Amino acid sequence: MAVKDSGSSLAISEIVAEFGDAAGGSDSLSEYYAGGQNVPSGATGESGSIPTSGTISMSQFYGSTNRIAIALQISSTTQNYNIYSNRGGTYSAGISDVTLTVQAIVGSSSTGGYGIDTGNQWASGDTVKIINNSQIVGAGGEGGNGGAADAAHAGQAGASAGAALNLGFDTTIQNNGGNIRGGGGGGGGGGGGRGIYQIDKNQSQTIASAGGGGGGGAGQTGGPGGAVGMNTSQTTNLAAGQAGSISGGGSGGAGATPQSQRGEGGNGGAGGGAGQAGSAGQAHTQGANGGQSGAGGAGGAAGKAINLNGNSVTYEDGSGNVQGAVS
Repeated sequence: MAVKDSGSSLAISEIVAEFGDAAGGSDSLSEYYAGGQNVPSGATGESGSIPTSGTISMSQFYGSTNRIAIALQISSTTQNYNIYSNRGGTYSAGISDVTLTVQAIVGSSSTGGYGIDTGNQWASGDTVKIINNSQIVGAGGEGGNGGAADAAHAGQAGASAGAALNLGFDTTIQNNGGNIRGGGGGGGGGGGGRGIYQIDKNQSQTIASAGGGGGGGAGQTGGPGGAVGMNTSQTTNLAAGQAGSISGGGSGGAGATPQSQRGEGGNGGAGGGAGQAGSAGQAHTQGANGGQSGAGGAGGAAGKAINLNGNSVTYEDGSGNVQGAVS
């Protein structure tokens, strides 16, 4: 509880009640310089900062509190921001109230990281709050490669996406129209294989058609698109997957498409949008007279919006636009 506001006389006992008396005995204002034995560094009152030395008066303690307010801000595009690592020198364990205001896009450089990580080294009694006026975004998963065409080769699965926000401590979020968006999973690669086409009763032709690459998932760092399958004798329409971006998942690439009835490579699946899984790739289709066909690769898992790790999240003024799981 803070010292009362100005308007009535203030007694030294009220200052002692708020900040304690480490030395004990007779109380004097000289024991209550900021950064000393009783008052934490950075302490403020109604009129400004509590002095660290020199002249000190009772009036400077109106509205003061035995807690440290730490204001952090992200004002330009940033990646992999750790709140605890940026807490600053005024932090005092157990009595600090840390508020991070997000004014610009914050993303992660990889699916193994996070746009924002609170850190888990906070002390009991600290508080952490995020005011989000922009976007906190996870990284997109990579699209799977297309299946090779020398036999029945399945397309590669798309990669899982990354989380936007990782909690190592109970956190309050004020989402002022901002977005918290998990990354999109990578699309699965298309299946590759060989189709058989009977030219006449004595001749048949084997056509090797590779699968297209899966699209990359959405993210501030979008997932790369998957490559086309190897060992193909057909390249018509064959394409790699497109990379994802912050605005959405990339398109899957087309599988190789030879002439009619000769089998086709599977198309790659699209990368997932924010907080969504990638789409599976399509299977290779056999020719009119059979062949060998590989399945399409599975889509990659969506990234979480918020990775709780057993901690709690409290929303002020509603949760806002959260895309992806909170768990």
